Amino acid sequence: MENTVTRILLPVCLLLASVSAHGEYPKKESDFAALPPYCKAKLFYGNKNSQYNTWQQRMGKETFVHVHHYCAALFSIDLALRDQARRDFLLKTALSEIAYMEKQAPISSPLMPEILAKKGRVLQMQGRGPEAVLTFHQSIGLKKNYTPAYMAIADYYISIGQYDEAMAITEKGLKIKPKSRGLQRRKDKISGKLSAVDKADNSAVTDQTQKPD
Repeated sequence: MENTVTRILLPVCLLLASVSAHGEYPKKESDFAALPPYCKAKLFYGNKNSQYNTWQQRMGKETFVHVHHYCAALFSIDLALRDQARRDFLLKTALSEIAYMEKQAPISSPLMPEILAKKGRVLQMQGRGPEAVLTFHQSIGLKKNYTPAYMAIADYYISIGQYDEAMAITEKGLKIKPKSRGLQRRKDKISGKLSAVDKADNSAVTDQTQKPD
């Protein structure tokens, strides 16, 4: 009898453990409001809907069959921004879902640069800036003109006051995509920061030279 109960309960326990390791999944229609449209096509409409087939063709079957994991990651990140009590857990589970996508979806997937950039954002939210920068560079390695990754690196360097590094990555991005408004805005912002630093340095030198012996 005991062995029979064990055989019945063990698969259930493993299933529950597997479910608990995943991020939050959107369920209600309102949950999909902040998510990309392919999430609703995959999780809400199902494979009987034309949107499901459209996104599967656009994204590729090998990616689309797993994309609900990325949608769960996005939803978990969105919840983490609004739920401080569960923030750490939600970010960890988001990374878990993204790791699943990295493992299952082909590296050539058109969604992979975005997935890696989102992973970098989560790492940054966890205070793991250097790891985030490496991940943003991986995203650029897959898609050379993926401007969100350039902007993310620039934003990180701006946030820690490393304006020369921020300018370097911004100008690199602009060489590839010169019409990017986001990169141009960052270049203007960084130029202002560098100008302020130069003025402060020049003022300090002037003060030193004017001091009496």
